[in-house]
Order: sequence, then structure tokens, then C-alpha cells
Amino acid sequence: MSPDQIPLELITNGASHLGPASADLLAEAKDDPLVLDELLEPLTRYSLIRRDVDAHSYSIHRLVQEVVKDELDAATSRLWAERAVRMVDASFPFDEVAPWPQSQRYLPHALLCATAIAYENMQFVEAGNLLDSVGVYFSNRGQYHEAEPLYQCALAIHERVLGPEHPDTANSLNNLALLYHDQGKYEQAEPLVQRALAIHERVLSPEHPDTAAILNNLALLYHDQGKYEQAEPLYHCAHVA
Repeated sequence: MSPDQIPLELITNGASHLGPASADLLAEAKDDPLVLDELLEPLTRYSLIRRDVDAHSYSIHRLVQEVVKDELDAATSRLWAERAVRMVDASFPFDEVAPWPQSQRYLPHALLCATAIAYENMQFVEAGNLLDSVGVYFSNRGQYHEAEPLYQCALAIHERVLGPEHPDTANSLNNLALLYHDQGKYEQAEPLVQRALAIHERVLSPEHPDTAAILNNLALLYHDQGKYEQAEPLYHCAHVA
């Protein structure tokens, strides 16, 4: 995690990802904040962490954090990095509306997780999901340069872990296609959204609401290129679905 302003809900929401011992201790913390206070009290007493009661967060001195990390062997370090990714994914919202209060609260930690995913070559579903969620946040803010590598990495993870025909893979394809569409890169967007549509039609059915949404995205792509004859039947199909 980033050493500053670590939200307490990252711990409570992600307790199940912290291993059996921690998960058991934190089982009641989501409903009873005093449980977490009791667990953290020895750390605050010895000034190993600082609590911000108003912000419902805590911070750790960078030197203390580095000493703790330095004491971990490579396998344990990777284990806790993977747990951190799963924890942040459990809280990071998908497609939050502006002004993105929760996304901004978790962003410093999510970005460190993204670095860890790349460095450790993590290959599990939550890693791809987190990258997609952070990519959507950046896309919604118009920060396309920041979003693109996150989407590309999320797509690669979903293809490898879930397979090329999985709906989550199709969603990653659609996210990347929308990014290119928003930038006017229509030639790059079209094959991605077409592939996403084909997956949804085969796996979910042509009448599924998610299929309709991607049909509509493809229609918009043609519309914005002035290809109205190609867009019109897709709009009709999306409406019927």
C-alpha cells in the first residue's frame, strides 16, 4: 500500500484475502469498528502507525514500511503483494460517477498495486479486474494515456486466466475499444468491439442486455464515422434486445 492515508475499509472489505489467521480476527470488524481499533492499538501505542480518526484511515512511516518489507523473503513479499491487490480490488469502485470520491481515496494504493501486478507478472482475475476499474476511472477523467496500458494489461490477464471467450475478456475488449473510440481512433476500436460482441453473442446470447450494450457501442462507432447504413440496424437490434 501507499504509506499515507490507508483507508480502514480496505482492511475490513478485504479481510477474506488476508489469510486465515487475519481473516478470522477481522471477521467481525466490518460490523463492529471497535474490533479493528483493538487490533491496531498496539501499533499506534508504539507509534508504528498513525491513526486519522476523522478520515477513517491510518498511515505508516516510510522507513518503518521499508524495514518491514525488507525483512520479507521473495515468496512472502509476493504473497502479501497479491493479497494487497485482492484487497484493493474488493473496494475500488467500477465506473464511479464524478467527482469520484471513493476512486480518489483508493487511487494511490491501486496505482502501487498496478506496479506490483506488472513487476510480479501477477495472473489472477482480481488483478485484471482492478486494472480495468482503474482504467475506467482514468478514462472517465479523459486521462487516456494513463488508462491505455492498464486496459491492455487487464485484457492480457483475462485472456490468459479466463480464456479468449469469457465475458470478462469481452468486457476488457470493450473497455479498450471505448478508449480508442473516445480518442477518435476508430480503426483500432472497431475490431475490438466486434470481437467483444461476438463473444457475448456466443456465450451470453444475442438477447442478453450486455450484448445489447455492445451492439449499441458498435452502432455509435459507425455513427460517429458517418456510416449510418451500418449503424441503423445495430441500433434496432440493441433496442429489441
